[in-house]
Amino acid sequence: MKKTMLTYKTLDRFEAEYKTEQYTEAQIEAIEMAAYIANMNQSAHRDWTDDDIFADFLRILGIDHIETVPARTADRIPVALEKAMQTLEQRKDRSAWSRGVTAYAVDMLQQIADYYKDGYISADDLATWTTAEAAALNGARGWSEYSWGGSALVYDGDIAAALCTPSELKKTRNGDRRPNSREEWLDVQARALRQAFHRVYSAIRAARQEVQQ
Repeated sequence: MKKTMLTYKTLDRFEAEYKTEQYTEAQIEAIEMAAYIANMNQSAHRDWTDDDIFADFLRILGIDHIETVPARTADRIPVALEKAMQTLEQRKDRSAWSRGVTAYAVDMLQQIADYYKDGYISADDLATWTTAEAAALNGARGWSEYSWGGSALVYDGDIAAALCTPSELKKTRNGDRRPNSREEWLDVQARALRQAFHRVYSAIRAARQEVQQ
């Protein structure tokens, strides 16, 4: 960030206390301007301290719809995601279906972790079921669209191998036959993905509560 003699204290504090690497160039310019305005506002409030200026700076960022994530919260997210991954990987699933759902969940959680690392999602995106599911769906309107849109496995045989017992694979000729009279294999995968997200979110929620204690 570009700093001046007027704004450097505000911006230095912001970089120390908040996550900043996710901002676009336009957002950085808006942050720099907010620091300038907050410090100029001191001229009308001679009794303001540095804390008052910083509070006004954060107020302006809110008006500009610039999301702020405290560094301490941001630092906990990777730890929480790692703990959530451990929870999933340590599951002792008995059925082929449940093992397959967990495998989908592990892949889904890794994708979410990558999105967070690359700055595509924030801590707030993982705070609720709705926002976390939207992050996992990555633009799809639901798990059926996600499955049929090619965001997971695309070949019937691969889906069957991921979710079926040996006897079910034999019955469906390794996915060459429909899984049942009501569904295609991509529909079956959509059901597995819904259950997988439930496991992902439960693991993330429990891990976040643990690391925040």
